[in-house]
Amino acid sequence: MTVPGPYQLGDGLLDGVGQPDGDFQAQDVQVFTPEGGATLNATWVKPRWAKHVHVVCIGPGGGGAGALSGSSAGGGGGGGGGMSVADFAASDLPSEVAVTVGARGTGSGVNEAAPAGTAAASFGSYLTAGAGGGGSSGGAGGAGGTGQFSGGSGGAGASTTGSAGLSGSGGAAGGGGGGGPSGPLGGSGGVPAGSGLSAAGTGGPPANGPSAGSINPGGGGAGGDNGSYTGGSGGAVGGGGGGGGATAGLGGNGANGLVYVVSS
Repeated sequence: MTVPGPYQLGDGLLDGVGQPDGDFQAQDVQVFTPEGGATLNATWVKPRWAKHVHVVCIGPGGGGAGALSGSSAGGGGGGGGGMSVADFAASDLPSEVAVTVGARGTGSGVNEAAPAGTAAASFGSYLTAGAGGGGSSGGAGGAGGTGQFSGGSGGAGASTTGSAGLSGSGGAAGGGGGGGPSGPLGGSGGVPAGSGLSAAGTGGPPANGPSAGSINPGGGGAGGDNGSYTGGSGGAVGGGGGGGGATAGLGGNGANGLVYVVSS
């Protein structure tokens, strides 16, 4: 989905040749994120009057894995998507830039490893942020996505308490918690460092990961416990899905990626 600009500060009126009129400051905001589970391929169009362009890329979160049948270990949580941020002089960019944004990795069933996010989030060849990896059934959590700031790794499923998902570096998305074996023992989801968010729960029927807002990295979903609970979904944007609780819990979905472009 794209949300096209321009959105003006003040009244931002344009003159007859498409330039900001007088002293008014114009601002164009374009947000790109998938609708559902398919990778988004789109095009950013540079406003003719733009002088500066600010870009944020957040990769999608990996899916949480289902529990391992016949084992007391829950599934591993998905990794959080990476994040990259950059500023450009508008004159250094072409009139159009291809944008690709990966969709979430889906949570897997019992005895199944979960997939990573479908693709990185990229602004042409200028900036990219990698997808979080998927969790393993009854085992390790997925790796955090690469970028200027790495996403948090997913917590491992365990026969004791599921491991907590790690926080992303520099404010990147958190990984999902690993599934646990009994009681409310799924690992909590990681949260973006410095975000002030609470962790996504400690298992038991797991809640969704917290959301920091529409353009900010989300926390990972909580891991499920052994009541066959499904792991919590990753918080928007880019949070990893929680692992399913033993012995039959399903993994939670990761969250979609995003590319956010502001021209001024």
